Amino acid sequence: LNARPEQTVAGAAQDMHIINNLIANIHTMMPVKILSVTVPPDSLAPIGRCEVLPLVQQIDGSNNVYPMGKIINVPYLRVQGGKNAIVIDPQVGDVGLCGFCERDISIVKRTGELSAPDTRRKYDINSAVYMFTMMSGTPTQYIHFKGANIEIKSPEVKFSSNVNAGSGATGVFSSGSGQTITVVNGIIIGIN
Repeated sequence: LNARPEQTVAGAAQDMHIINNLIANIHTMMPVKILSVTVPPDSLAPIGRCEVLPLVQQIDGSNNVYPMGKIINVPYLRVQGGKNAIVIDPQVGDVGLCGFCERDISIVKRTGELSAPDTRRKYDINSAVYMFTMMSGTPTQYIHFKGANIEIKSPEVKFSSNVNAGSGATGVFSSGSGQTITVVNGIIIGIN
């Protein structure tokens, strides 16, 4: 398909055309846009799934452009070890990278256990995993590592556990609601 005349005759041009068509069926990584996420933005839940739209369209030998369909039931990455996590789930509209697994991961997605591949497909678009966001807006809530300092900002800080600012840290931490925490030499001496 889509072969030029010189690629239809046996020889190097035809071999290269066949090889290029085979390579074109291997998915490695591509930029996608998040269309939906199964975990609500303000909820704490196990890692969910997302629905993504590939942003690079397909093109045929006659330069006709075709949009790709959305990919559903895509697991995404979270920084987590056991019951410890930094929860930053993707949000609708984020643009990030999807990687495509070497073998079919359908059963692993369902069970999380050791399994044989469900099909013989390889590097297939249906074995996508959302890796991370690479393009989004400017954050309004963040932890920013700035040289030897760490800046934590949130429109409304809620403290639900111990705050350890380090043995030599001194400062006043404030929240968007006016609450402040005073730390002297790493010890919290007051919350107002």
